[in-house]
Amino acid sequence: MVRTSVGSTNDELRRLAEGGAPPGTALVADHQHAGRGRRAREQGHPPERITVEVRDLDQLEQAIRSGAGRALLDNQALPELREAVRA
Repeated sequence: MVRTSVGSTNDELRRLAEGGAPPGTALVADHQHAGRGRRAREQGHPPERITVEVRDLDQLEQAIRSGAGRALLDNQALPELREAVRA
């Protein structure tokens, strides 16, 4: 799914999942204006970079191949984070 602007990609993915979106649904946003990041720290991203919220390593690889400006990894377990950073 692609959005021009969202408050929080994490909140939007949660809303989509609660609405019946299938597992593996990915969300790409040109601009995230109310993201909280890890530990609920407020963050925003400039609109010229696409930020991708990924839930697993397959989505991370897809984001990298697609040329995403950023991939948010905060929904991954620690072992997956370690593998993602190593890759």
